[in-house]
Amino acid sequence: MIRTMHRFSMTLFLTLALCVGIASSQTSEVTEEGELRLGVTAGITTFALGDLRTFTEGLISAYNASGLPVELERDYPPNLLVGAEFLYVGLRPWALGLSGSYTWTSAYALYGDYAGTLDLHSKVEVISGHAVLQYSFSAGEALQPFVDLRGGASWVFLTIDETVDAKEYTDVLVSSSVSGDKIGFGAEASVGLRSLFGSLAITGRAGYRYSNISSMEVSLSSSSQNLGSGELAFDINPSGFVGLLTLEIGL
Repeated sequence: MIRTMHRFSMTLFLTLALCVGIASSQTSEVTEEGELRLGVTAGITTFALGDLRTFTEGLISAYNASGLPVELERDYPPNLLVGAEFLYVGLRPWALGLSGSYTWTSAYALYGDYAGTLDLHSKVEVISGHAVLQYSFSAGEALQPFVDLRGGASWVFLTIDETVDAKEYTDVLVSSSVSGDKIGFGAEASVGLRSLFGSLAITGRAGYRYSNISSMEVSLSSSSQNLGSGELAFDINPSGFVGLLTLEIGL
């Protein structure tokens, strides 16, 4: 009886040892596979744009005061953000990398009556390039919560176009445009969760994206004639909250 129990305990021990060995090899595969990771990102971001919203609303108020019942049909809503990133995860629990992203938003108002049409359109675009620093709280596990910090440059583009077609009074199409771009500091802080599937990983993260441009130099034109340049009297602040998904592949 004792010999049988001894054999049973040895069998159980060997079985447990084999299971631990298999689990260890799987964990090792998760931690060692793909120290270089390439990712593509898509998600949603909001836009602050406080001063630009006030400026646009001022234009609409000026039209209304002149007797045109113009209303904004779009007012810089949240929009898609797309990007790519390259991470080196060999310094666990730290990861270092580079990322780039693009997003945009717009506002517009359209009005028409028997006398003609009015078309006002404003667009803001942001191209960002950041250095990436991540800290994982469970490096080597299949599920990895992490903190993500990014900082670098943001290239902000602004275009405001106005087109008036007063066909009742003239055949001339009157258009005016304000456009400019400037590079400034950009940063992003977020928290996320990475789920590993061999060499593939899916990460989701949410946080806040900061970018603010002051004293942007803009070009002015009217009906294809260059009117020179000037400096905006307000900031362009496309900062906002972000929610992103990234598909990564180990290289």
